[in-house]
Amino acid sequence: MNMSRLEKIWTTILVLATACVQGLAAQYPTELDSIKFPVPHIWVNVDIRLQAWLGKIADTATVEHFACLGGTAFVHDGDTLLAIRGAFLPRTVNDAGHGLVLGGCPEGTLLGWHNHLYGAVKTFFEQQGWKVTGDSAQACYLSPVDFQSGLWKTGTVFGEVVQVNARTFCWWFTSQLHAIPPDWWAFIHPLAGQSRSDWGDAPREQPKEPK
Repeated sequence: MNMSRLEKIWTTILVLATACVQGLAAQYPTELDSIKFPVPHIWVNVDIRLQAWLGKIADTATVEHFACLGGTAFVHDGDTLLAIRGAFLPRTVNDAGHGLVLGGCPEGTLLGWHNHLYGAVKTFFEQQGWKVTGDSAQACYLSPVDFQSGLWKTGTVFGEVVQVNARTFCWWFTSQLHAIPPDWWAFIHPLAGQSRSDWGDAPREQPKEPK
């Protein structure tokens, strides 16, 4: 996949970012429950310091940020281990909490990542009369724009990650997204076992200071 097409994809994501929480009939539609999603043999290992850095971005963000996560993919006998060791943030111009991407993801990107602003989601939900409990996980979903314009559609990444804050994030693998009807235009909730809202509780998830 050439870079020009990736640039167009990322541009589409951010140009349409204002629509991330608009025009939706319900928070988590039940139609997805009838889909038999594949369970790919993919394991993801993220550098603890990188995870902490992404969490800090999500905690302090006033606009949506996008990152291309890279590292090494080890594939053997149908099993895949993604060792995520770095992130590239495409150049963007932001305006009123949204942005326009000026660059694309480099070749070798393994996962697409972006944050959701809980405050913006909460405001929209309340305007629609939907219950907001204060649980940040309510903002962990793929919006219609995320789904229609994600890097996963290029076939060059293994999946997509959405992060709300340092403790809360969720993910979908590319093969699972391909199981969803291509014209789907509603929220896509996290699949069972593919979300975290307690990151950092375990000692091994705490970044260590270099000696």
